[in-house]
Amino acid sequence: MKKRRTIRIVYSLILLLGVTSCYSPKEVVRLNPESSKTKWFYGKEFVKDSLDGIIVSIAFDKLTRPNLIFDVEVTNQSNMPYLVEPNQIYYLALDQNLNPLQDSLRTYALDPELKLLEYDKRISLNEARQKNGAIIGAAAAGVAIATAIAASSTNDEHKQNRRATTSFTSAVISDAASTTSDVARWQTYSLADEKAEWEKSFLQKTTLDPGCSIRGKVFINYDSKAYFYKLFIPIDNQELQLLFKQRKYDPKN
Repeated sequence: MKKRRTIRIVYSLILLLGVTSCYSPKEVVRLNPESSKTKWFYGKEFVKDSLDGIIVSIAFDKLTRPNLIFDVEVTNQSNMPYLVEPNQIYYLALDQNLNPLQDSLRTYALDPELKLLEYDKRISLNEARQKNGAIIGAAAAGVAIATAIAASSTNDEHKQNRRATTSFTSAVISDAASTTSDVARWQTYSLADEKAEWEKSFLQKTTLDPGCSIRGKVFINYDSKAYFYKLFIPIDNQELQLLFKQRKYDPKN
C-alpha cells in the first residue's frame, strides 16, 4: 500500500513539473517586400530601388529576438562619394490599413559603432578582472608560503594552528581569485569571438566611392503588433521608402 502511494505521489509530481515547465513555441515570422519588382537570391526576396544614383537592394534575413535582420546592399552609381550610415535608417510600424500604430514612433536601426564599442568596454572590464584575479591569487599564495615557513620554525601549537588557519584562508582566496581570473579570461575570448562575428556581418559606416558597393546586415526592433514595416533610407536630403509585410506562422500548424 505504501509503495503504491509513493508511486502515485511521484507520478503526480512528474505531471505537475510537466505542466509548470511547459513553454509555448513562439510564432515564426517572415517579412516580404510589397513590390512586384523583386528578385530571389538563395531563398531571400530582394527589392531594389534607387535615388540619385544610389542603388539599395534589401531583403529580410531572419528574426533573432528582439531584432529583425535585413540583408542590405548599397551601390554607388553616382559621380560623387556617398556616406553609408546604417544608424540613420529608420522605420515605422504600421497596422493592416498602412496607418502607424498608436504607439509607433520613428525607430532607428541598431548603431553598429555603438554595438562594437559596447563589446570593447566589456572586453576591457574582463581583462581587468583577469589581471586583478591573478594579482590577488599571487598575493594570497605568498601569504600562504610565508605562513608555512613561520609555522615550521615554532613549536607553539596555538600559533601553529592560527598560522594553519591563515594558510588555509589564503589558499581559499588564491583558488577563488584563480577561478575568477579564468572565468574572466574565457569570457574575454567569448566576447572577442562575438565581436568578430558582429564586425563581419554588420553593414558599417562607410564612404562609398563611385562605382563601389558594400553589403551587410541591418538590425531593427521586432514589433509583434505590426502588419507592415515601412523602412526609410536617407540619401542626401531625400529618402527611399520600402514597405515590408509581416507574416506570422503558428509552428503547431
